[in-house]
Amino acid sequence: ALIVGPWAIAITIATDGGFWREAIAGDLAPKVAGGHESHGAPPGYYLLGALVMFFPATLMLPAALSTAWSRRAEPAVRFLVCWLVPAWIIFELTPTKLVHYTLPTYGALALLAAAALTRPIGNVSRYAGAALSVLAGLLMAAVTVYGLTEFGRSTAQTWATITIVFAVLAALIGAFLLMHRAAVTAVVAAVALGLVAHAGLAGTIRQLRPLAIAPQLQQVLERADLHPRQGRPGPVAITGFHEPSFVFLTGRETELTDAAGAARALAEGRPVIVESADADAFSAASAELGVTGRAVGVVNGHNYSRGGDVSLTVYAPAGSGT
Repeated sequence: ALIVGPWAIAITIATDGGFWREAIAGDLAPKVAGGHESHGAPPGYYLLGALVMFFPATLMLPAALSTAWSRRAEPAVRFLVCWLVPAWIIFELTPTKLVHYTLPTYGALALLAAAALTRPIGNVSRYAGAALSVLAGLLMAAVTVYGLTEFGRSTAQTWATITIVFAVLAALIGAFLLMHRAAVTAVVAAVALGLVAHAGLAGTIRQLRPLAIAPQLQQVLERADLHPRQGRPGPVAITGFHEPSFVFLTGRETELTDAAGAARALAEGRPVIVESADADAFSAASAELGVTGRAVGVVNGHNYSRGGDVSLTVYAPAGSGT
């Protein structure tokens, strides 16, 4: 309350309560009512996702769950169960699902895994953990291969190779050591190798150009001398691609708008970015206002947040630049 409270009060005053109306009615309610923004999934989605999300500590998942049940009478373990289980159930029952929603519960899961290491781990938990570790490593490698095949470029191959090799090593070595009753060593080795695999995955993702829509838009704006940091044009107006990543790169004054709003921004002498679905409406609104823009670049990519391909045209106001 002490950390969040001041921010909550400030955002309420700054937006005259509009933030909460939008957050609850515009964002939360649709997610509870159904699969919002093409992110619907059945219960069990997070349970399966935990295999990869908890990697390389996946090998400790069975032991963590066993500890949660067998030592539930201990106050600390009971606290972790109360932290983990009710929230997880709510997330599983909510129709809209994104893999990161359950991350606030992973602290409890990690602490339960750590608690499991303080006592000998049973055969069932050891063999189940070893099997899940191998499965998770193979899944991580498969996801990397898919991303490279679908969205990749040659420069991503080195990073992808690092990801695949170290993910498989983390899975196999961790599984081998766990099966041979060296649980602590298994976790240390798996985490060390897994960190390299995750670093490789981060490098791979950075090279998947179709997914990097916001950085590409930023580059087009900079080349055309239209980026807000370069001074003159004023806030950028954009339709369709209303993602925080773009606002982060272009400033909080960025206008997330529709076709009519983009036409008005162009009339004010500001750069606009129009998604292809809004192109006709933007042309009609611009004609009605008697303004014209000059296309300075097109960015094509895949909006993984909403699950679809996008094409965005960047327009400079008439008379600006060269």
